Amino acid sequence: MQALASYIVRPQREVYQIADLGHKQFSLGKTWYQRRDFQLVSIRGILQCSWFDSIKQDPKKCVIYCHGNCGCRIDSFDILEHILKHRMSLVCFDFGGCGLSEGDYVSLGFYEKNDIKTVVKYVQESGRATSIGIWGRSMGAVAAILYSESMANAPPLVLDSPFCCLNDVIDDMIGRYKLIPRILKDFILEKISKIIKDTALFDLENIKPLLVVKKCHNYAVFIHSFEDKLINYDHSQKLYQDWAGPKHFLTVNGHHNSLRDPTTILRALTLLESMMGIDPNDDDGSSTERRAPPEFSKKANRLIRHRRYQSEGDPKNFVSIK
Repeated sequence: MQALASYIVRPQREVYQIADLGHKQFSLGKTWYQRRDFQLVSIRGILQCSWFDSIKQDPKKCVIYCHGNCGCRIDSFDILEHILKHRMSLVCFDFGGCGLSEGDYVSLGFYEKNDIKTVVKYVQESGRATSIGIWGRSMGAVAAILYSESMANAPPLVLDSPFCCLNDVIDDMIGRYKLIPRILKDFILEKISKIIKDTALFDLENIKPLLVVKKCHNYAVFIHSFEDKLINYDHSQKLYQDWAGPKHFLTVNGHHNSLRDPTTILRALTLLESMMGIDPNDDDGSSTERRAPPEFSKKANRLIRHRRYQSEGDPKNFVSIK
């Protein structure tokens, strides 16, 4: 039981060096960009953050990327190229308990929503963003939902593979991998919940996004794969159905940690832009010219490759961002 509790709140932590984020200045075509690293103090300690923007740093739309429970800010490289080429900036950060940020545990959204609040407040007060959107993946998507429920004017969201109830995800895992006999399920879940309360200081019963989405009136783009074996497709369907604000649903192929195809990324980004006051010329993003992405370190690429395919993919299908 201790091992299962640790698997939930202390998954393998991605540790990297600042150099793995790549060069602080780089170009896309004829435009030069820079990365500025900074720290913020959140409820569980110091968050390590980065802001990618053009060298000129004119105020513009900003997307805040929120990674999954086994991830870090390097995961934002999945969408960074697209964000910058849309003349927007991107802020990414390590949640508490992840990457290089302080904290010992993840909480699958419970404390992470406060990390998002801290980052959003900083971006709003910086004077460098005209408007904000949030792009969350898995745990990051759940944290964005829980954050939205508590904020009157929450930003528009992209929610990739969120779950509607953490206990349901654990229950699915028990049934799929036969970790414990079904007859003992309720007893084991009760014991796991107590261990998590005592160590990570949060209650599994409080991680139920499905109970709050009827209070969320901001715009949301849901992304989920039929093939997702970690978080079933119907989780997003239920959340989408009850979401109170305007919404879109994009169905994709691939597994839970698979790289999303460029068409899906551009479609979601275009929808997000439209709710951030931008009127795209082509709402499927097909007119966006593709250029070589910035040069990131080899280790950063290995980290992304490992995250996506360590348990469910084929490395030969990996699309490098080098």
